[in-house]
Amino acid sequence: MVDTLGLLLAVTVTAASVTDREAGQTLLARLRQRHWRITRVWADGGYTDSSSTSPAASCGSP
Repeated sequence: MVDTLGLLLAVTVTAASVTDREAGQTLLARLRQRHWRITRVWADGGYTDSSSTSPAASCGSP
């Protein structure tokens, strides 16, 4: 998570199997504890691919 200048506020490293939504909730909780004055957060929609069940299928691998 960065501020509007691109300065790092919080970071979380997760396994590839963790969804953006799960990691985002954890990261927002950490941000709230450390930077309680922040009142607004913008985020993109995250990645959701419901057409495949494995990472290899989305990369075009057999």
